[in-house]
Amino acid sequence: HEGVIKKGCQYSGITVHGVNEIYDDGQIYLQRSVDVKVGDTADTLAARVLKVEHKWLWRVLKGFADGIKKPYDDQVEGIDAFRKEVDGLGSRSPLSGSTT
Repeated sequence: HEGVIKKGCQYSGITVHGVNEIYDDGQIYLQRSVDVKVGDTADTLAARVLKVEHKWLWRVLKGFADGIKKPYDDQVEGIDAFRKEVDGLGSRSPLSGSTT
């Protein structure tokens, strides 16, 4: 988080992804951004990012438990309801917006 602040980024965020033999290379299931606020420290940003992680990780896991194999795959039955819930919370995905 310190690097994000030092670079002057507007956003940080989370990525929920699968795991394979290559570091941070697994399939991405969900990404959410967190605004970097004026006056943020690495600790204050980390605390907000952690809240977002706690909010979304269980939802991805529940999606798997409910049979949604790829929560953001348009071909998956039930994806519209999942996206409606996600989009209704007002979070921005780093995939759809400008991030640093």
